Amino acid sequence: MTHLFDHGTRAKSPYVNGWKASGQVKFPDTDVVRGFNGPCRLEADIVGLEVDGIIPAEINGTFYRVQPDHRFPPLFEEDIHFNGDGNISAIRIQNGHVDFKSRYVRTDRFVLETKARKNLFGKYRNPFTDSESAKGVIRTAADTNVIFWRGMLLAMKEDGPPYAMGPATLETIGRYDFDGQVQSPTFAATPNSTRRLERWYALGTRRAVTAMTDLVTLSFILSRGWAKNTRDVVYGTILRHDS
Repeated sequence: MTHLFDHGTRAKSPYVNGWKASGQVKFPDTDVVRGFNGPCRLEADIVGLEVDGIIPAEINGTFYRVQPDHRFPPLFEEDIHFNGDGNISAIRIQNGHVDFKSRYVRTDRFVLETKARKNLFGKYRNPFTDSESAKGVIRTAADTNVIFWRGMLLAMKEDGPPYAMGPATLETIGRYDFDGQVQSPTFAATPNSTRRLERWYALGTRRAVTAMTDLVTLSFILSRGWAKNTRDVVYGTILRHDS
């Protein structure tokens, strides 16, 4: 028995000098998108995962995780993993059973690229390499962290605002600005909290997102959900990933 590939010519790489030169949906042959690191490119619902052993009936909860996952081949051949779209997974454990659900975060970037059916954003953290149709669009893929906040999930990355999602459905609600209290265009990927979870601390830029200047600190009262002590704390070029 022969394989179909034995009777045809394999397509050439769509990349020329590191740049994607055709509309063919084909990923580059690089370690970033090969083997274990290969993109999943799917959303799924599985009722009743196979389990080794017995899950105690007392366990009742959901484990959430986030990962970068390239939906379309990158514009540049040598891309990095963290340039992938944010994909949220929920593993629900109840009454000894385990269910699975995964959804992409419907960021502004996701919506635009879905309509175009291709990647429109260029190199990681370099808006000057984006396609013309992507200019001015929020670049965040919301692929770094996910936390629970006031009945919602917040998908986060430090280069843009959080995106709110329904914890049961994983459907995207939209950009979240803490009821209009956070006006900075970016928010920390990993905000910190006090020991009793009474207050959050997070960092974000107010003006120059590219240069990462004019940093502000934000603190929140978790029980009430309002912002307190929002103020500028430092100016200059810094890393704002953590708070």
